[in-house]
Formats: sequence, structure tokens, C-alpha cells
Amino acid sequence: MGIFSQSKDIQVQGTRNPYPRSGFYLVELNRHAFNPSSRKDKQPLAIVEYKILEVLEDFAGTAQPPGTHVSWFSKLEVDRTGGLTDIGKLNMARLKSYVRELLGGEGAGVNEDDVTPEAIATAFGQDMDDDAETAIEGWDGSEVAGLQLTLRVVEGTSDRGARYTNMYFKALDNE
Repeated sequence: MGIFSQSKDIQVQGTRNPYPRSGFYLVELNRHAFNPSSRKDKQPLAIVEYKILEVLEDFAGTAQPPGTHVSWFSKLEVDRTGGLTDIGKLNMARLKSYVRELLGGEGAGVNEDDVTPEAIATAFGQDMDDDAETAIEGWDGSEVAGLQLTLRVVEGTSDRGARYTNMYFKALDNE
């Protein structure tokens, strides 16, 4: 059973919000969610919605302006046996990095080993007990609302010509 596999009926605003664009931002989280079966290809999908508060750097002249609400989709693609594909592993690493920063990141002494499957599941509204996952009753993904992070968005093209977007969230220093 994969992480979050018991999530049910989580609705997100993704289709109304634009995708992330290249730049360095101060963002405020709105909510995040996990959809175990996306509409398009029935693959698991983690979604993070945020609002841009400030553009700290515009890399390519395409940065989204302050006030823009954006949705980041992280497809946790699985193969027929339920294991993560190469794309799924890459996106799980991105998701793990996001959760690390939710927990305070390096400034709070949170390292990569602290971000266990259980920590990710809990961040996305799941309880895990003996590898069985259950949705946390009443969870709607808004527990992260108002949390501010910096976000570096880097768009690129792979050697094979596929477009990609790397997301680098970072917890704010508590000084």
C-alpha cells in the first residue's frame, strides 16, 4: 500500500490556478492535499497551493506577480506493482523536501532522515498504523494555511526535450 492510498474525496482548486513559473518568491501556503487517483491518468498526485507574497528575484522575466495563487502538482507515478517509477521517485524526493521545510527545515534541526513516510503521511492528513493508512477525520489540508516559505522555481528542459519544473521550498529563519 502506498503513502496516502486511503485518502478520499479531497478537492483542490488546481484547475483554476496557474502552474509555477521560474523565479524566487516569498510565498504563503493556502493548503495542500493528496489525490490517490488523478483524473487524467489515475496516478497519485500531491498538490500544494500557495499565494505569492513577493518576488525576490525574476530569473527569466516570467515571474508571477504578488497576489497570484499558484498550484504545484507532484505526480507520484507508480508502476503496475505499486512501486514508484523514476518520475515518481523524483517527485517523492521533491515532496519529502517540501515536508522537511514544513517541519522547520535546517533551522529547526530537521534533516532528511526525519522526514519518514509517516511524517509525510501525517502532513497530508493520514494516520499510519502497521502500514495501514487512514484519513484523519476532518482534515482538509488547510492546517498549513498562512505558513510562509521562500520558494525557488527553476524551469528547464531535459536532454530528451521534456520540460520540467524544480521546486525548492525553504523555511524562513526564525531570528
